[in-house]
Amino acid sequence: MLNDPALIDSIYEAAVLPDGWRDVINGISDRFHGKGGLLFTTSLDDVRWMGAGESEAIMADFIEQGWAARNDRVPRLVAKRYPGFVTDTDVCTPEEIAANPMYRDFLAPRGVFAGAATVIQGAAGDTLLFSIEGFGGYDAARQAIPHLDAIRPHLARAAMLSSQIHLERAKAATAAMQMIGAPAAFVSAGGRLRCANALFEGMLGDPVLDGPGGIRFADPQADSRFRALLQGAGKGAPVGLSIPIRPGPEQSAAVLHVLPVTGSARDVFLGGGYILVLTRAGVSKQPQADVLQALFDLTPAEARLCRALSSGEAPDGIAASFGIATSTIRSQLKSLFAKMGVNRQAQLVALLATLTLPG
Repeated sequence: MLNDPALIDSIYEAAVLPDGWRDVINGISDRFHGKGGLLFTTSLDDVRWMGAGESEAIMADFIEQGWAARNDRVPRLVAKRYPGFVTDTDVCTPEEIAANPMYRDFLAPRGVFAGAATVIQGAAGDTLLFSIEGFGGYDAARQAIPHLDAIRPHLARAAMLSSQIHLERAKAATAAMQMIGAPAAFVSAGGRLRCANALFEGMLGDPVLDGPGGIRFADPQADSRFRALLQGAGKGAPVGLSIPIRPGPEQSAAVLHVLPVTGSARDVFLGGGYILVLTRAGVSKQPQADVLQALFDLTPAEARLCRALSSGEAPDGIAASFGIATSTIRSQLKSLFAKMGVNRQAQLVALLATLTLPG
């Protein structure tokens, strides 16, 4: 019933274009008169999901009302380790379903008590859960299993392809940093190392430590700030940060730039994570004036002011060295704020610091 070329083509298209997964889920669900479906990806430190059809709004309510913390449906499914689709009655007895408040008080009233789901284990410690929700009943869900199992190999291959594309993008980003001499790595939302360029790998051991719990830093203060950043990102939108790393016995001081990679909210395979870039103190160059002009459409005078600010000079001192009025410098600063998207001089200087090039 489901093993048709058009559906299979759409599955592989979704592997490359994540927006297509909703169409895949809806297409499968519609053929069984279901209420949509869900797609989860989980790793050691990140969980992402998308819904399609009525299931999307239902899942959002499920999480908001706190049912996710009391859901033993998924743990039972994962523990079963069955290489195919299963129904609720394959992981719970009728008596357990009848006594479970999740089924009685949430799923049944919304007509999604009968579903079919499968778990697919990825190659990098990640897990994919694909489910179709809202069958007409348990018998209808069981009758759909042979048809769902026929397309499961395609779902598995497409999921692994999506994960691999994500990792290749991260590798390309760190490789680009290598080309300009910057040690860089990609870490998961929980700080686990996924890939790194050779320059970053050369810093493993000091000042960077890579252990079972993820990336750490030899400098306790830098490590504490990095861990706090990761923990805070789990409670809200991820943010970037520059963290000074104090010199070790045989190392110069360095700065860790943490750049969030959030991706599209519709891409459950991209997940969260961070690009880490390390720069050593005393081994960076100021950005050239022509680079600043090209990046932000600055006038020559504005670019020259940027260069002076990136050297740590104050506006009054810059005016004196340039032989112009302080009011002129402040007027140029106002123009710079507008062009570079900042509101204060400190923000502008911080932005310029991220544009320095390794020596």
